[in-house]
Amino acid sequence: MVNKNIHQLIIGSGYSLFALVAVKGVDVVSSMIVARLLGPRNLGMFAIIKYLLELLCLFTALGIPTAMVKFLAESDAGAQAISNKLQITSSKSQVVSTSLVSMLIPTFLTCGIVFWISDLIAQNIYHELSLGLLIRISVGTLFAMTLLMFGTSVLQGLQEIKKISIARILNSVLGLPVVIFLVYYSGLKGAVISRAMVALIGIIVIGWIFIHGSRFTIDGSLFTIDRSFLKRLLNLAFPTFISGLVMVPALWIMTTRLSITKGFAQVGFFNVAYALMQIILFIPIAVGIPFVPKISQLNTGEPEAISSIMFTSIYSVGIITLSISMVFAIFSKNILLLLYGAEYLDAWSILIPLATASFLASLGYIIGYYLIGIGKMWIGVAFNLIWFVILIGSSIPLISLYSAKGLGIAYLGSYTIATLIMLLFIKKTLNLKLTPLIWLVISGLVFTSISYLIVNYLHGSKFLLSSGLFLITFLMFQYYTCPVKGRLLATFKSVLGSHQ
Repeated sequence: MVNKNIHQLIIGSGYSLFALVAVKGVDVVSSMIVARLLGPRNLGMFAIIKYLLELLCLFTALGIPTAMVKFLAESDAGAQAISNKLQITSSKSQVVSTSLVSMLIPTFLTCGIVFWISDLIAQNIYHELSLGLLIRISVGTLFAMTLLMFGTSVLQGLQEIKKISIARILNSVLGLPVVIFLVYYSGLKGAVISRAMVALIGIIVIGWIFIHGSRFTIDGSLFTIDRSFLKRLLNLAFPTFISGLVMVPALWIMTTRLSITKGFAQVGFFNVAYALMQIILFIPIAVGIPFVPKISQLNTGEPEAISSIMFTSIYSVGIITLSISMVFAIFSKNILLLLYGAEYLDAWSILIPLATASFLASLGYIIGYYLIGIGKMWIGVAFNLIWFVILIGSSIPLISLYSAKGLGIAYLGSYTIATLIMLLFIKKTLNLKLTPLIWLVISGLVFTSISYLIVNYLHGSKFLLSSGLFLITFLMFQYYTCPVKGRLLATFKSVLGSHQ
């Protein structure tokens, strides 16, 4: 029997998956060109700026976009809520206008402060004065990224997934020639400027969609605050912000330590492997775009359906990301040599643990999306804090011993422990079958260890033969142990039949 909620989720995920495949393809080309043109040291400096921007986005957004998605999705479920005599949330106009003003205030403050202290950051933390100018240039990027985040979240809350997909594809395709041109002619400075330009293109695309294609219309001024709704918005946004505050800074903190103790080149090696890790994570991210509003709707009108969709989503996302991770692990040297050149070949020992960490992270992503959908943000904060403490505690000695490779190992260890804890929680909360998920985690770790040994010790024809047998064994094992393959095949057949 086909589950209608899983059917709808697959359709929504299909749109976002197609977009993310296209976007990640463009990102790979972009990162490949940037890495080859800049070299490891300049790439490391560029990565430091990028990770700093991700940290600062926390303080401009304050968790508001995520909260806005939930409230907009609940507004869309209004008709069903009325029939069930449930309380309706604020109107879409109140949600959007209040969220926008609430984001603009911290955005202006954060941008001003960062611009003012940019030279202090460059000199006192990194001991590299040239970073000061790059940080000041990035203030414009920060402002543009925040506005783009807001517009995308509005479309996500309205469940206009297809339009988000179109916007992301257009943004990436139109931005690629800008990146190539600026990096080729202006080097590191051009790379930093290109991020602002790409974000600006994204704003223009999202704006065009709102004007010509969105079903959302604003009632009244876009710059008004509904005080009664503001409290509810901030009550949900605050734990989201705190959750990010104990997770996002980890990457900046650890790469900063890596740059200070081992040099910017090591950050460059790590950044290459980390960029490939993000390619693997496009699966849970694609599912997450329709997943949060879907869970919010089910929690409002059909909570008993959540357990089924959760187990299927966790296992399905896990098996797909694990399969991709194993390909990246076993062919890590080949991928790095093909995309980035021999200069970055040493990053293979960083890529293998990060690839497996991305599989483990994908399980946590789905659980995290569930917590957002039901409004249990503080539980997500606790999980992120556990992950953060383990990562920081393990990475300090591992970076000293193994440089960037040590940071990759720390990521793998922290995600392993945090994911197991989250699975135990979700079993208790939704009474899910835990054994298949635990075996999935164990098999991922075992196959990762085997892939590392093959890559490290075998070469030439021995490597080709062993890697082929490895992948065949892995795929057969996962197929015959998969508990949801029948349900997924029936759902996919239904999806394909509805589009014929």
